[in-house]
Amino acid sequence: MAAQKKRDDVRFEILRGNRPPFTLQEQPLPPRLQEYLDYYELPLASGLYWFGFIECKEYFCAAHLAIPEGEVKGTVLLIHGFLSHFGFYQDMIPRLLDDGWAVAGIDLPGHGLSTGTPTGIEDFSVYGTAVQALVDTVSHVAPKPFAAIGHSMGCASLLEYRLNGGNQPQRYLFIAPLVRSTMFGLSQFGFSLMQPFVDNLPRVYQKTTGDSDYLDFKEFHDPLQSDRVDPSWVRALFNWNSRIEETAMPSMELVIIQGDQDRVVDFTYNLDFLSSSILNTRVYIIAGARHELPKEIPLYRDDLFRLVLETLNRESTDGN
Repeated sequence: MAAQKKRDDVRFEILRGNRPPFTLQEQPLPPRLQEYLDYYELPLASGLYWFGFIECKEYFCAAHLAIPEGEVKGTVLLIHGFLSHFGFYQDMIPRLLDDGWAVAGIDLPGHGLSTGTPTGIEDFSVYGTAVQALVDTVSHVAPKPFAAIGHSMGCASLLEYRLNGGNQPQRYLFIAPLVRSTMFGLSQFGFSLMQPFVDNLPRVYQKTTGDSDYLDFKEFHDPLQSDRVDPSWVRALFNWNSRIEETAMPSMELVIIQGDQDRVVDFTYNLDFLSSSILNTRVYIIAGARHELPKEIPLYRDDLFRLVLETLNRESTDGN
C-alpha cells in the first residue's frame, strides 16, 4: 500500500493568487512570505531582500533577490530543474551568501509559486524568456558581475537565454545538465504511442540522491511538487532535443559538474555534446553522486559546493 501523502496543496496558494509585485521587502515580512521562507529554510531576509512576481509572456513568475551585508562579489542567478522550484537551492544559498555573493532566482513557468499549468510548457524557449525577465528585473539593483548556475532543465533554460541574445552572465555553471534524458530513444517511441490517449502522465519518483530525508520531503511533504507530468512538456523536450542539436552553441565560459550515478539524464551523451559544442568547457565528475547534486548527502554535496565556490571565485579573480 502506498504511503499517505501529507502535502498541504494550498499552503502557499495565497502568494500565487495575490501575485505581489517585485519589491524590496521591509521587516517584518508579510506573514505568508515569512511562512514560505521558513518552510523551505531559505535564509534570504538577513540583508536586502526583494520578492515578487514578474511577467513572462502569459505567466507570472515568482522571483527573489538577496544581497548580503558587507562587500559583495557579484550576483549568482540560480535556475532550478524540471519538477522543482527555487527552494531546491536551500542548501547552496547560504554558502553563496556567506561567501559574499548575492543570489537571484525564479520559479520557472508551471513550477513552484509561478502561474501556468503544472509542468506544462509550449516550448523550451519560454524558459529562456523567463531567465531574461529575471535578469531585466534585478539588473538595476543586483551587484555585478553576474554568474549563472543551472540544474538539469535549468541548464537548458540558460542555454535558451544565451541563444536568444542574453549577455549578462558570461560565466555559467551547469549541474547535471539536461540535453537528453536516459533511455532517450525508447522514451520517444513510448511517448509517440501513448500521447493520443493520455491527458497527463504519472510522475515516477526516482532515487535522485542518497539523502532519504530529502526524498521523503519531496514526495510526501512539499506542497509545490506535482505528481503529474503534462504531456506538453515531453513534446517540448523532444522538440528542443531536435532543435538544439542542429544549433550552433553560443560562446560562453562553462563549467559542468556531474555525478556518475545519475540515472535521470544521459550524462555521457550530454557531456560529449556540450563539451564538443562549447569551446573550453571544463567538466568535473563527482564519483558516486546522483542527479540532484545540490540535495545529495554531505559527502557529495560538500564537493559540489567547494567546486562551485572555487569556480566562481577563480573566474571572478580573473576579471571575467
